[in-house]
Formats: sequence, C-alpha cells, structure tokens
Amino acid sequence: MRSRPPPTTVRLAIGFLVAPIVVPLLHAAIELGLPREGPPAYVRALLAHAIATVVSSTTPVAYGLALAIGIPLVFVLRHVGRLTVPWLVASSAAASVAASLVPLAFVAAGGMAEMGGAVWLAVPAVAAAVAALVAAAFCAVAGVPLRAAPSRASP
Repeated sequence: MRSRPPPTTVRLAIGFLVAPIVVPLLHAAIELGLPREGPPAYVRALLAHAIATVVSSTTPVAYGLALAIGIPLVFVLRHVGRLTVPWLVASSAAASVAASLVPLAFVAAGGMAEMGGAVWLAVPAVAAAVAALVAAAFCAVAGVPLRAAPSRASP
C-alpha cells in the first residue's frame, strides 16, 4: 500500500477553513435531535434554531480554537515528520484537554471550588472528543496521510 505524499500548504489551508464548521454543525444536529413537543409550526422554528446555532458564537469559538491550537500543532508535526492522522488526532485531543483545564482552574480559583468531580472530568473529555472530531475532519479534507511515508536512505 503506497502512502500519500504530505499535504500541500493549500490543502492545509482548505482543511483549516472547512474542518472547524464540524462543531457548530454537530451542535445543530444535537439541537434538532432533542425530543420536543410543540405545534405544527414548531418544526420550522426548530430548524431555524438549528441554523441560528450554526451561525452563533460556537462558530467563531470553533475557528479560533482550531487556528490557535491547530496551526502550531500541524506545523510542528510537519516539521518533525509526524504529520499523520493518528499523531494529529491524538495530539489535538491532548492539547484541547490541557487548554480546557485552564478555564476550569480560573473558575475554581474564583470561589466556585464546589464544582463536582464530574465537571472536572466531563469538560476535558468533551474537549478531547470535539478536538479529535475536528482533527479527523481536518485530516480528511487536507489529505493528511494515515501513515508516514517511508524514509529513503541516501547512498
């Protein structure tokens, strides 16, 4: 099985433009999937709410985090020859866990230390899952190879 060449800068840029929209689309899908009762026009209102969710604050947050964490991560992995799907997905999840603990620490330091242990586990777990999803979408769009190309020995 031949491995693909590393993605070009253009493909990486397209990946950064497309992949973060996965988060707002997932949020909208969850909104649409929640069971609710209502009048017949409610379906239209629910659809409008889902569309509003895609263009809400989750979109700039998703793009901001994807760019702030993703760009340095992609270029470091590319520089060390590890820009592959497993490396990018795992390192994205790890970086997002670390990034999610910072706001939790500020919240705890601000006198809200009574947060249950479930919050301390749930927030990083959700951050890791969302980061892995966005990283996988990025890999698919940008053409990141599943395995690294074999190195050639010089004569």
